[in-house]
Amino acid sequence: MDPEWQRSTQHHGQAEADNYAPYVIDEGVKPADLTRENKSLDTYQNARNVALLSDLQ
Repeated sequence: MDPEWQRSTQHHGQAEADNYAPYVIDEGVKPADLTRENKSLDTYQNARNVALLSDLQ
């Protein structure tokens, strides 16, 4: 059986922010308007990191 952290962690090889950026840019979003959070390994880390990013802006 896999350890719990392996069941709750996704291994995409690329952060979703980086994976989906080309799609939103193709839809007209300017690259300079994107802030990518691509360091998190799970939902908790993502929420924490996005909160930190939003406090800095």
